Amino acid sequence: MVGDKRGRTIGFPTANLETWKERAIPAAGVYVCRATVSGSTYQAVTNIGVRPTFEAEPAPPRMEAHLLDFDQDIYGQSLALEFIQRLRGEVKFSSVNALSEQIRQDVQQAREVLDSDTLSNL
Repeated sequence: MVGDKRGRTIGFPTANLETWKERAIPAAGVYVCRATVSGSTYQAVTNIGVRPTFEAEPAPPRMEAHLLDFDQDIYGQSLALEFIQRLRGEVKFSSVNALSEQIRQDVQQAREVLDSDTLSNL
């Protein structure tokens, strides 16, 4: 799936994912994930939903993953997500700036969750 590249313009590029119809999809919201692409695993924050801050009309749900500390072009590659924890439900923000600030908080919280998860698995 090709996205609108809005995430890139606000500092949070995302991989827009197509999902198999045979797969269950988590409820709309923001999730802490591990993303695996080309054999490497990265921390990620994933949004599932209709992007109410940007969509005026009803839109089909999308799944978008922001891989932390990652800047490679992965268009056309397979990406697998391991869902670790739900951070929050999907929210319509009053502005793009408010959305950006919340994403920064989501990223910080995801790092904390994944760092504690990694330590508990040692």
